[in-house]
Amino acid sequence: MLGYSPFATPTDVWFLKTGPDPVTLGGDDMTPAQEWGHRLEPAILKKYAEDTGLELSTGFDTKMHLKANGTPGAPVFATPDALVVGGGGMVDAKCTNHEDGWGERGTDEVPEHYLLQAVIQMAVFNRAWCDFAVLFLSRRRFGIWRIQRDMALEGVLLGMLSRWWEDHVVGGTPPDPDDTGYLKRLPSNGSILAPSELEDEMLM
Repeated sequence: MLGYSPFATPTDVWFLKTGPDPVTLGGDDMTPAQEWGHRLEPAILKKYAEDTGLELSTGFDTKMHLKANGTPGAPVFATPDALVVGGGGMVDAKCTNHEDGWGERGTDEVPEHYLLQAVIQMAVFNRAWCDFAVLFLSRRRFGIWRIQRDMALEGVLLGMLSRWWEDHVVGGTPPDPDDTGYLKRLPSNGSILAPSELEDEMLM
């Protein structure tokens, strides 16, 4: 919704939330990266628990909704991978070949879209910190990055999401039409318009 995600654009979200027949990009099958990320998630969480000595729980409602936060507008959900038993924090497991945006292990320097993910997850589950347990496949490197809850940033972000939701979903106004990222990913149905048909389409 805010334009930071490398996986979807604001227009994707708008079509998904407003269209009677939502546009689907690609197929329903997981990509190889998604499949192996899903398969390796338990191993990454186990490694995290061994390294930190923390007990983790995955037996919770994995799609909680932010309620009674005093911010009208967008319904806000979060799906973390594990919660730390006894309160305090939460953990999200990542499996990737891309190290851009990740700082030194043990710091809070993570890619921007993951930072925003952590902010939302901490708000929904009311947790003080969020750890990213990350396995970089190409170098077989494992590390942990911790994001502390920032109430000021959280308030700004929730306000931005609420305004986007009110403007574009409730108000029905599409996001910025100059969204080339979305247009590049639209699938083709293989049809070709003849010049006369194209002219008719342009006049409509």
